[in-house]
Amino acid sequence: MAKTAIPFASGAGVVKLDYAGGIGRSGGSSQVIPEATVETGIGKGLEVLARFPLLRVMPASGGPAVIGGGELAVGARYLVAGGVERIYAVAIQAIVEAPTGDTRLVGNATQVMPAIFADWRPARPIVVHSDLMFDRFVGGTGPGSGFVGYGYAVVWLATTHFVPVLEFVGSTNTITGTTQLVEQPEVILRFGSHWELKAGLTIGLNPRTPPLGLRVQVDWFWGKWK
Repeated sequence: MAKTAIPFASGAGVVKLDYAGGIGRSGGSSQVIPEATVETGIGKGLEVLARFPLLRVMPASGGPAVIGGGELAVGARYLVAGGVERIYAVAIQAIVEAPTGDTRLVGNATQVMPAIFADWRPARPIVVHSDLMFDRFVGGTGPGSGFVGYGYAVVWLATTHFVPVLEFVGSTNTITGTTQLVEQPEVILRFGSHWELKAGLTIGLNPRTPPLGLRVQVDWFWGKWK
């Protein structure tokens, strides 16, 4: 789903439950329950986050499915320019995934993921989000791996409670050169002051990408929204 560059204000935050099918790093893995993420602001222009997925993997040998935890990720996002009162915003983010999950599913390497996010508001009802993320596996006993991820989203602020979005997302393996691309039309529905539902289809744009997928995210907010 589209990510804004603007961090939460101090004392505000969100709990996200995110289920996705589409771009993935392992064709034999899938989520069992939504990935849980918590984000909260802790200072001016600064927020921290933590997330943890549960995965299901079908072994290549054809054996029974294996279910286990993914890697616990912790990170922070910092606003470096612009902000909610400007027509633009730029933020940097760093996330580290420690090898805390089931090694049969996620291996024993540490993932380091720096990223940059940018927002632009060319007109009052339109917001454009873009991001660039680097994902590198460090250490561990498995083969080295790395990815570059990039995304662009156009958001139409139609009403307070109904927001259509068109998003394009890509991921390139820096070792093999394999690229996956999806188009993701989605809609955001807001209920009251605390709840938000996001739902979208992921449509593969090249042969390396699953042709069709579904993504659903439920958010519960506290404090002042972004």
